[in-house]
Amino acid sequence: MADFPGDLDLTLDWTPETDLSVVPIDDEVSSHALIGAGGRVRVIPADES
Repeated sequence: MADFPGDLDLTLDWTPETDLSVVPIDDEVSSHALIGAGGRVRVIPADES
């Protein structure tokens, strides 16, 4: 999955030890979100643009 450029500041704080959850969301642009370390970022499959 790929995150959105505007969410980069949140994901830079994540480490390999960060617990992440993938959750489905109802969003116009993305179908899922990654939640971890107090942040939530929208994601799309890596093969989509």
